[in-house]
Amino acid sequence: MEPFLIHAEMGMKYNKQPHDIKYERGLNKKPWSTADEMQWIKTLGTHNEHINNPPYDDLLRRYLEATKKRKTWDRIDKRAVIAYAKKQLLKQEMANIAT
Repeated sequence: MEPFLIHAEMGMKYNKQPHDIKYERGLNKKPWSTADEMQWIKTLGTHNEHINNPPYDDLLRRYLEATKKRKTWDRIDKRAVIAYAKKQLLKQEMANIAT
């Protein structure tokens, strides 16, 4: 789930409209940062409880594919985040080979 969607759900809980909370992170109202996006990538697959969670490397590939369609990056360094996701994917692929 995209960070904005999480915020939209939180906004509904606190009777705010999604456009009112676009730049909020939780209740402390800090903008979503590059570090936050990297933490999101690091924890892909742990945000929802699904019976059949896709493997982490599949989620990383999906994330990287989605970055091509993403138009709004706001204060997130797009190049740094994509490089981080690619690095995580490479590490995961190497770990899969080793096992």
